[in-house]
Amino acid sequence: MPITKTYELVPIAKLVPYARNAREHNAKQVAQIRASFREFGTLNPCLVDEDYTLIAGHGRLLAAQEEGLAELPCVVVRGLTEAQKKAYRLADNKIAENSDWEAGMLGLEIADLQGLGVDPALMGFEPAELADLFPPEHDEDQYGEDFTLEDGDKKPFQQISLTLHDRQAELLLAAIAHVYACDEVHETFENENKNGNGIYEVVRQWANSGGRNQVLGVRGDGDGQSA
Repeated sequence: MPITKTYELVPIAKLVPYARNAREHNAKQVAQIRASFREFGTLNPCLVDEDYTLIAGHGRLLAAQEEGLAELPCVVVRGLTEAQKKAYRLADNKIAENSDWEAGMLGLEIADLQGLGVDPALMGFEPAELADLFPPEHDEDQYGEDFTLEDGDKKPFQQISLTLHDRQAELLLAAIAHVYACDEVHETFENENKNGNGIYEVVRQWANSGGRNQVLGVRGDGDGQSA
């Protein structure tokens, strides 16, 4: 029998969860799916067989029920064997787990979204998870919170302490991770602190894009003339 697919808006009450679904959906994840529904709508259809038993989309069904939705978009697949349905339920979840994030590109996307006022939590990211995704490339013993310069003449190096909100720290760490991932950190001035070098490169790129002239103009340090 050939496999056919049709797209339908199916009433929630008509959808049947698979009794032996091996994927758990905790309350936190269901809440994230609900938030996604509110922001984007129900864009990603569930996958069901000819009897409207779920092949993929159990989390979406739980979220839709809690949201009080009347229907969900579904792709109705006809012609799969029972073995194919069982195998696809597992494959749909497991294969997605076998990929990795490209840290540099992910950092750019997260930074752009934060700049647009979008909370990473909407995509399922949390501050602690982002910190794990974009750790500064350094030795904690050498460059951690307890790092201090040796006694004596510290010039031409300076230590600057910063207090950041979690979201500010996420953006800063993502920017540092990006310049390292793109191999753009070259001007170190013999500084061995990688966080400092990363921040300098981020600011250097900003300055070269015209930011420095804007700041000098605000401060009145420039002569007000353009070249």
